[in-house]
Amino acid sequence: MIGLSRYDGTTWKTITNLPYDIVMTMALDGKGNIWFSSIGYPKDELEGAITRYDGTNWQSFTTADGLESEIVGSIARDGNGKVWFGTLLEGIMSYDGSVWNSFTTNDILLFGDIKDIISDSQGNLWFGGFISDQPGGVSSYDGKNWATFTERDGLAGDQIMSITADDKGNTWFG
Repeated sequence: MIGLSRYDGTTWKTITNLPYDIVMTMALDGKGNIWFSSIGYPKDELEGAITRYDGTNWQSFTTADGLESEIVGSIARDGNGKVWFGTLLEGIMSYDGSVWNSFTTNDILLFGDIKDIISDSQGNLWFGGFISDQPGGVSSYDGKNWATFTERDGLAGDQIMSITADDKGNTWFG
């Protein structure tokens, strides 16, 4: 069985409350909630949902709730309480607890397939990704302004799969 498991230090528990069996990514939001992205092929077509677990209740979100896309490959939170979601084709979404916002290639991004998101020690958000053989790179957001960096700016390559920040203030892109 594919799905979600929880280990409390002694016992394993299988969780079946997610809408789909394949868990793509998960993250904590700083308020005690755990966010999950799950996908599946119920009708031979890829479908997905974002689910929030508050320790007691499960709540799933789909395009009917305002999502740009239900297929999410990365989740991160910022220092202001927003949760950010990197979709696998449609760009970025954020959720502040009541409103969903979307940022796409029509807005500020060069690429729509977001592979990883982090918030660095200064509170800047970094989004890395690409689509197949199309250009990719890294976009950053400081809360007001967006910037995009590519191989022309010094990246080793434009296809970014992972990002992390170290305790010395460096941000690493793979």
